[in-house]
Amino acid sequence: MSFDDFCHKLSTLELGIPQQALSLLWFFDEKTPDVRLTVGKLANLIKTTGLGNPNNTRLTDAIKKSGCVNQYADGYSLKPLARPKIRDWLKPILGETQPSVDQDLGFLPRMVWTGTRNYVENVCGQLNGCFQFGYYDGAAVLARRLIETLIIEAYEHLDRASDIKNRDGDYNMLAALVSAATGENGLSLGRDAKKALVLIKELGDRSAHSRRFTAVKADLEKIQSGVRVAAGELISIANLRRKETTDSR
Repeated sequence: MSFDDFCHKLSTLELGIPQQALSLLWFFDEKTPDVRLTVGKLANLIKTTGLGNPNNTRLTDAIKKSGCVNQYADGYSLKPLARPKIRDWLKPILGETQPSVDQDLGFLPRMVWTGTRNYVENVCGQLNGCFQFGYYDGAAVLARRLIETLIIEAYEHLDRASDIKNRDGDYNMLAALVSAATGENGLSLGRDAKKALVLIKELGDRSAHSRRFTAVKADLEKIQSGVRVAAGELISIANLRRKETTDSR
């Protein structure tokens, strides 16, 4: 949901200005967990979107008294237990909600993939969700999809996409991609990353194509460190991190 859409829907709810401010903070927290915003910023957003005309002093007092925020020198962030509370306020405009996934302690930690590309982040988030809730075949297939995407991104960034395309100009199947990436003239991958690409493909293929195979947690745990190493190296080679994320490190 875009910010404009969210504000339009928020305006249909009978929420006070403090709740509106916390709802806006929740919206940005969904995009960037633990984001910090000042009361001045929140008040300005409420004004410019037409939601209301808050008094900054009264809004500051109300936000502090809400019990929903942590205060820092550069603004306020949501407390973890405040997220479901605010989501309940917004339930009429949010519709169906996805289960909460611990992305920081997931199969592939957030630090590996955050700040890359939205489509990469979405796949990684789903991968973590599948692993957390026990959908291990789904997790294996998503790990396979992730490395396929990252290999292609790496070759495109290096202006070598033609190395992994067939005569019709289409990208090769994953087996050929892995072979190219790990070969003598492939990508500058470490030994562990090269080994991991082969194992990730093998498990992903079984989960995607074998009628009698069902992945279990142990299968994913065997490739977990390899996925982390391979994904991290490919993201670096493909230079996928957004500039502002790199500068903040």
